[in-house]
Amino acid sequence: MRIAVISDIHANLTALECVLSHCHDKYVDINFIHLGDCIDYGMRPNEVIDKLSSIENKTLVNIKGNHERALLGYESNRFSSKRGLDANNFTKRILNESSMNFINHMLDKIVEINVDDKRILCVHGDLADIYWGKMTNEEIIRKEYLKYDFVLSGHTHVSSLRSVINKEKTHKTLFINPGSIGQPRNLNSNAQFCVIDTMTQSVDFCSLKYDIERESKLYTNEIDSYYRDRLYKGI
Repeated sequence: MRIAVISDIHANLTALECVLSHCHDKYVDINFIHLGDCIDYGMRPNEVIDKLSSIENKTLVNIKGNHERALLGYESNRFSSKRGLDANNFTKRILNESSMNFINHMLDKIVEINVDDKRILCVHGDLADIYWGKMTNEEIIRKEYLKYDFVLSGHTHVSSLRSVINKEKTHKTLFINPGSIGQPRNLNSNAQFCVIDTMTQSVDFCSLKYDIERESKLYTNEIDSYYRDRLYKGI
């Protein structure tokens, strides 16, 4: 099965539309895993959630990130800056009832699924810190991960692929971060995600140009301009 792994959209509808259009044009049949943080930093959380709802029948996993959790009143004190908290409060003010229902029904914590006899772990952060963890090189060597074929995580906004082979050299675990669709931080301003093939265990990282100017023009002073300006720089 081919699965598009998407994460950290952050209310950037133009970037998300670009990704979905690419997936539908390139693949005859594709499913999705969403690793959280579809809201905040951008101006169109309701529209992004509407778009995610439209692919719900093809979405295998849809989990909350730290921004959805903060919106629901959990750990908002962990934002690294006041502008991050302000963005979350702005989102809370403008979300409609349908969007709130969507967020409330996103899955909590971690999700394990089995596809083509492959075990897949989905988490926004990591097992040590489910919503805010960064899946460091020190984290991935924990034995709890070794039973999985794929470990999918987001949060850092930086795409990565790492593998860990067990001591007996009989099993490999692929650790994949698809990067961020709406607010990348790897000096690449494109919308980023990946497509995994569970049969071949191949991983295809995708980086798509989209109309950043269109999205940036929507920003008002209700959200710090920092989040608008970084769209152009990928930082």
